[in-house]
Formats: sequence, C-alpha cells, structure tokens
Amino acid sequence: MGFISIQLNDKSTAEINVMGILEEYQSIGIGKKLLHYSEAHLKKKKRESIFVKTLSSKKRNPFYAKTRTFYIHNGFYPIKETTKVWGKENPCLILVKRLI
Repeated sequence: MGFISIQLNDKSTAEINVMGILEEYQSIGIGKKLLHYSEAHLKKKKRESIFVKTLSSKKRNPFYAKTRTFYIHNGFYPIKETTKVWGKENPCLILVKRLI
C-alpha cells in the first residue's frame, strides 16, 4: 500500500528520501500515518527537525502540487527553492518541520 524512507543526516535532522502510496490507497490517511509514525520515532531519537525535497511549483505538475499540499497540511513549511539540486529544468522546493 505504501512506504516511507528516511535518512538520518546528523544528530539533529532527518530527511524523507521518498514516500509512496499506491494510487488506489491515496487520500485515506496512509501517508499521514506513515509520517506520524516516523515523526514519533525521530522524536524518541532526539531529532529536532525533518525535511523533504520536492518539485517546486515553478514546474507545473499536478502530482507534485498534491505532494506539496500534503506536506504543508502536515506541518511542513517551505524554506528554500533552488535549481542547484536537480537543475534548472526541475526546480527543487525544500520543506521543513520542527519536531521538538
């Protein structure tokens, strides 16, 4: 149905590398449950924040618009847009959430 992959970067931060939910299981709370479980685990490990990179709204894509909305509705906020991650053709938006 779904999965999440998280990378521990240093003593205080973690990054969501990828999260995916099969299309027929989207919008029923599975992504939110995966995220909340992961955040609870990271809090126990004393991580202060979690961040994710996704495609910026400067590159129109309905799937990534849904992704950005999901993260924002779950407490993440945008901190930076850059073309230095995936190039000019795929501008990157970095979103972060404080865990403590």
